[in-house]
Amino acid sequence: VGTQIWLTSNLKTTHLNDGTPIPNVADSATWVNLSTPGYVWYDNDPVTYTDYGILYNWMTVNTGLLCPAGWHVPTEAEVNTAISYAGGPLLAGGYYKEPGTMHWLEPNTGAVPDTEFGLLPGGVRTNLGVFGGIQTNGAWWTSTKTAADPTGFSATYDSAAMTVGTSSEKYGASIRCIKD
Repeated sequence: VGTQIWLTSNLKTTHLNDGTPIPNVADSATWVNLSTPGYVWYDNDPVTYTDYGILYNWMTVNTGLLCPAGWHVPTEAEVNTAISYAGGPLLAGGYYKEPGTMHWLEPNTGAVPDTEFGLLPGGVRTNLGVFGGIQTNGAWWTSTKTAADPTGFSATYDSAAMTVGTSSEKYGASIRCIKD
């Protein structure tokens, strides 16, 4: 993406890059009350891991050790640079989404067949512990936190747009690492 180098799949690690295991937090009540790092497979189904990766809470991102050595969770500014490269927020979702309907539901609006970025809609786990959105939306954390909440970016099956906004630290979202 311009001068940026991104991983081409959603992160699938169950350990921080220093070897510390990240707890898999399947129970909704435990997830809601968690104030430490945690991850989950969508709907607690490890089969989703293969294609869509893992959903991580903000506390995992905030360790600064989630991506492999030499990589990091992108800042909001780095995401905005990638969005600008793709023609702006109204087109960037389509530019970066995997084309077709193997992983995205129809109509997968705006998906460009010649990009290798291939964002996949891994859904989310909400701050209430509820899963939603697999195959219809994807949400990815950034490493940026505003005064109140961390930021992330998202794309949906029925829009070519990419949105940047804040979310609760308790949300579970995907990660795309960017090279240092």
